[in-house]
Amino acid sequence: MDRVILCIASSGVPGGRCAYAAELQTERKRRRITGGSVESTPHRQLYRALLAGLEALRKPCRVTVYTNAEWLVSGMGAADAGTHGDIKREVHAAAAEHLVDFEWINAFPGSQTLRRLARDTATTGTLSGPDLAGPYISEDMKQMGLF
Repeated sequence: MDRVILCIASSGVPGGRCAYAAELQTERKRRRITGGSVESTPHRQLYRALLAGLEALRKPCRVTVYTNAEWLVSGMGAADAGTHGDIKREVHAAAAEHLVDFEWINAFPGSQTLRRLARDTATTGTLSGPDLAGPYISEDMKQMGLF
């Protein structure tokens, strides 16, 4: 089973333009995915980053998720009907075929870059609807094997 590192970040103002950035890393490759919405929250976009990263994988992998959001690491145990229950259920479904571990780290390598990428997407990107249908994945990402 291939090992993948997934680093996630989000940016925005609750109820306004919010966006996410996810970076997938393998031993040889690194790819970024961004997206967002016009009416959301940074917390919801962080779940979106996690979902986009997991859905980008085309085969089962051992995934380590790095985030500076301690609430996300502690809150991923059950896909309950509470806050963001709908997207948590989607994340659990996407994670089912992978071995996923979460690591909280205050500032992981590249976290500032990912937050800046999410912020730039929120302020200058083309966003629509409460949630975008899916993240943008370039052709080279599709051809690399894992994504």
